[in-house]
Amino acid sequence: MHRYLQGAAAAALAMVAFPASAQVVGAADGRTPSSDAANAPTIVLQDQRPASRSYHFGEAVDSGSSTFRREAVEDQAPGSGDANEVLKALPTVQFSSTQGRASRAELQDLRPENISISGGSIYENLFVLDGVGVNSRLDVSNDNANHYIEGNAAASAQTVWVDANLIGEIIVRDSNVSAEYGQFTGGVVEMATRRPSSVFGVETHYGETSPALAQFRMSDKVRDALNGAYPDEPDYMKRRYGVAVDLPLNDRIRTLWAYTRSEAEVTNYRGANWVQYGDYGQKSLSQTLMVKAEADLKDDLLLTGQVTWSPYESEFSHPNGIDNWVFLNGGGLTGRVGLEGRRGEAEWTLDLTHAWSNNDRDSERPGTVNVSTTAGIDWCSGSSCSLGGPGILWQEQNDTTLKGRWTQPLGVGRLRAGFEIANISAEKGQPYSAAFRHVSSTAAQLRVEVGPQTVCLDPAEAAAGTCVTGAYALAQRNDTTAFDTQVDLQSYSLWGEYDFDWAGFMVRAGLRYDYESFLENTISRRAFRSAATFRLQG
Repeated sequence: MHRYLQGAAAAALAMVAFPASAQVVGAADGRTPSSDAANAPTIVLQDQRPASRSYHFGEAVDSGSSTFRREAVEDQAPGSGDANEVLKALPTVQFSSTQGRASRAELQDLRPENISISGGSIYENLFVLDGVGVNSRLDVSNDNANHYIEGNAAASAQTVWVDANLIGEIIVRDSNVSAEYGQFTGGVVEMATRRPSSVFGVETHYGETSPALAQFRMSDKVRDALNGAYPDEPDYMKRRYGVAVDLPLNDRIRTLWAYTRSEAEVTNYRGANWVQYGDYGQKSLSQTLMVKAEADLKDDLLLTGQVTWSPYESEFSHPNGIDNWVFLNGGGLTGRVGLEGRRGEAEWTLDLTHAWSNNDRDSERPGTVNVSTTAGIDWCSGSSCSLGGPGILWQEQNDTTLKGRWTQPLGVGRLRAGFEIANISAEKGQPYSAAFRHVSSTAAQLRVEVGPQTVCLDPAEAAAGTCVTGAYALAQRNDTTAFDTQVDLQSYSLWGEYDFDWAGFMVRAGLRYDYESFLENTISRRAFRSAATFRLQG
């Protein structure tokens, strides 16, 4: 859109600067034009580049792939910087029914949108970022931050993500998928950040939004049903900014340094029993720090490497309670070192990658006290009040992978083959809580008996707030025990495929073999694809 506006502005400026240019040189009735018209300057608008194509289909047997190039990503990326939203253009990619709503939770959430490809679940896709697998092996289906065992509203099906401003290309594969890809039942999403330039340059961006800059729409049917009792607009502030610097060191070494940051703060309001505590703001923060380098070791040998650190932080506090702040972590770190080379007519790549993700949760006051009456209690003005929140939770995942690929002409076609060796470890645990260290638990839900004759005999209970002399004492307790679970597994993959042209048909046959040591699963996939390509030239 901005290109069209620029073009219109240029045309308007030209008409003001050169009014004679709007006159017709040579009248329709054959009369001689005036000298002023004859000497009028000629104006040519050079910037008439059409809008970029939304995406490009793959050819023949790769018809199931769709490629979004950098120009398309720049044109279609939303103000939030979420690269996943570019995929709305694809009919085989579906988003959640709540996507795009202006609820407080949606406004605060800075994670990439969950997507379903060809009907698969959100965690059944294969996500690859710059050749590094960034799929979560942990349960990401429960994103309730207040859940005692599972809740982490910072977890995502993608362990690491980057701002759309850094994306160079996105390829989505939803059908006719090559044997090169495995470990998915939905689709494959390959994202590649842009390559370092051989010319020094600086690119920056900034944007923000708030209720004053937004319009909240409402259908006439809903407006009539509310009859003037309209809900308050959400109070929020979102900012997104970043900078990328292309810094070539010499003719053979190129580097890219980039930092992006997205912030969101949303105002929330305490429940009716907590109105004396007023409103409060919940924040989220998403950052990316990326260093990328390319070095031409030889004319036919390229060394590449990069480190991407993309942490995510989010806050949560339930409106019906106090001292219940929860601090959530997400995102992680990826690193890659790769070689790309040629040997005769053959091309090969070799990559060593590592991905680490963190989904820890910290709590201001682990363990809750639920009160059914307010006699003798000064921190709640009603009934069914709550003090404290869920306990501490740690979750992390490590993936280290070595993979290679070989491509060469063979006979009447082309042979492609490769391997992948991965070591994967994951840990999930819940430590002992300091507030309840006298028992094997990390959190508790409590029912309380109230009375002025209450005497607390256990100093630990008094310190934890579960008993207050002269006010209330614990009557019922539910504990969740501490745990620490670790899993280590190895994954091995081999694949190969051959494609050739047969009587106008492109034919591709492939075979893939996968093995995982945890469940000792062996998976083989055979793929045979053919497609006819017809071209009309004139």
